[in-house]
Amino acid sequence: MKKPTISIGIPAYNEEANIKNLLLNLLDQKANNFVLKEIIVNSDGSTDDTVKIGKSVKDKRIKIISHSRRYGVNKAQNEITRHATGDILVMINADVLPKDFHFLSNLIKPLLKDKNVGIVGANTISLPSRNLLERILANSHEMKQFLYSRISNADNVFLCHGRARALSKELYKQLVWPSDCPEDGYSYFFCKQKGFKFLCLNLFF
Repeated sequence: MKKPTISIGIPAYNEEANIKNLLLNLLDQKANNFVLKEIIVNSDGSTDDTVKIGKSVKDKRIKIISHSRRYGVNKAQNEITRHATGDILVMINADVLPKDFHFLSNLIKPLLKDKNVGIVGANTISLPSRNLLERILANSHEMKQFLYSRISNADNVFLCHGRARALSKELYKQLVWPSDCPEDGYSYFFCKQKGFKFLCLNLFF
């Protein structure tokens, strides 16, 4: 059976500290059930070395889009969806890292099993806290994730966050983010409006 292709979209603004680590991690993901077709990095008016460092990772599948001014994440993601050609689009924030090298493979499984699934989200874990404030923020995050996972059997807008989502081609090619609303919440309600399912997996990155 032919493996589906994946496009990865990364909207980025001043992410020189993490962009190389993220790209290398994504290139090293175990492609058990997919073919990595392209990684599209959209630098949205970055004033640091995000573009330079991104281009230093030599792989023909990496495509860098660079803008001299900042337009916002909604427009950056719209540009990514216009350029993406994969059967599945995985949208990932530029300031995170998948926890393991099976993340992409596991994230897309529901889309491969059920054509009615439009978006698959993933959970997040915080880095180890270095001080009291960071512990408070990390504990708050974990508590919110715990509570959200128990609302409507984990089918709710709070779990459709922008840090990492896999979208079916049938959905992402219809999706256009307006400029005046939160992009993650909009994608959840758009998914539901179009009759697709949303799932949030207990995957961490």
